[in-house]
Amino acid sequence: MVEPSQPNVPQLNEPSPQPATQQQNPSAADWRQRIAGDDRELARQLERYASESDFGKAHVSLRGKLSSGEYRRVPGNDATPEDVAAWRADMGLPASAEDYMKDLALPDGTVLSEADQAIMLKFAGAALDGNIDKAAFGRMAARYYELQDQARSARDENDAAFQDQAEDTLREAWKGQDFKRNKNAIENMLTKWPEGLAENFLAGRMADGSRIGDNPVMAQVLAQIARQIEPGRTLVPDGFTPASQGLAQRIASIEALMGDRHSEYWKGPMANAMQAEYRELIAARDAAKGSQAA
Repeated sequence: MVEPSQPNVPQLNEPSPQPATQQQNPSAADWRQRIAGDDRELARQLERYASESDFGKAHVSLRGKLSSGEYRRVPGNDATPEDVAAWRADMGLPASAEDYMKDLALPDGTVLSEADQAIMLKFAGAALDGNIDKAAFGRMAARYYELQDQARSARDENDAAFQDQAEDTLREAWKGQDFKRNKNAIENMLTKWPEGLAENFLAGRMADGSRIGDNPVMAQVLAQIARQIEPGRTLVPDGFTPASQGLAQRIASIEALMGDRHSEYWKGPMANAMQAEYRELIAARDAAKGSQAA
């Protein structure tokens, strides 16, 4: 006997069994989201930790440091001077800017001048405001003077190189005896300046950092001024002073040689140079006389 057909009955799908580990433990990628929730800032901070275990260990360590007093909150704006002093004492910080300066050890036994002490005291005041400990301040002070020494050495090297270059420039511009004559003229003029003025002037710095006394353009300007003040000074050898007396003596000494046809004025390697010098001396003497007459 044939059984009557049964209507189609939908079959219920049984849920597939899930591994116990997946049901009980979320994946490692979800632990930060589970802790942070919607707090994005906290989620970013949790990214610093490789695992949930590392985060837990860091939390326990931080609580231990807080309870031990290793981390103490800086006094707020409403703190009294006594509160601030007590906090600084607990933290082992100097109580004043002057305390930072006591027993300050600098490299190579550097001893601070009075001006440097005033500068460093201002640095100490900044360290006091920033709650910097004394050891850190000492390291910063030492580094400051190391940088000062390095800058000074570099400047000395630049000065030496510029001085050599400037001398080459002047020797090219003042050929032959003009180099020595113009240098003598400048030096003689500067000796008449008030005491100390020439030294301070020449040791000064141009806008590019070079010393004024080494600048070839300044040297040429000074030589021109010196020639205008005392035309004969550049022509007179060292040892003839004052210029007017030296000029006359030099002319007389050359004219004495002129009377001897065998002298170095007429013959030898110096003849042409001495004859040219004599003409310049006569021109300078006449120019000086004209200036006095005026």
